[in-house]
Amino acid sequence: MSKRLGRAVTVMNVITAVITIAIGVSFCISFNNATDTINTLMGIVVIVAGCLNIALFIVNNQSLISGAGIWSALLIALGIYFIQEKPANLIINFIPWILIAMGALFIVDALLGLRRKEGFSSFIIGIIIGVAAFVLGICLVSLESFRNVSALILGIIIVLYGIFQLVSAFNNRIKIK
Repeated sequence: MSKRLGRAVTVMNVITAVITIAIGVSFCISFNNATDTINTLMGIVVIVAGCLNIALFIVNNQSLISGAGIWSALLIALGIYFIQEKPANLIINFIPWILIAMGALFIVDALLGLRRKEGFSSFIIGIIIGVAAFVLGICLVSLESFRNVSALILGIIIVLYGIFQLVSAFNNRIKIK
């Protein structure tokens, strides 16, 4: 990987991690009135993800007319939809399933990370986040009282994930040098 591309990827990873942490904190702060916050933040996240993807294509001198380029444009459109149409109830009902899927993904990735020799600290962080997300998702599906605090729980998970992204961005930066 070229040095220029490596720096661009590191900067984008750090920006994504900081935005992720900010979104998690916003969920934690506004969990009593979560629907408007969820709409706005989900819209912003999806728009930023699409824009960062497009920026990565530009840095790499790749054509935007590709599967991933079109996917980036769809992400931006979806973000605008979230901000305009306010489909938060759908998202709130979907949060438990997101947590279960994220939890399973983190657990599997942590186990594969051991195989890739990524380090024990990445493994521990991945397992902790994965198990927490998975268990909380199961609780949200099966216990009605947990649904009242689902935005707070999701906020905590998002903050932990943002910290994980930040640590990973700096670990990858060290490896690129």
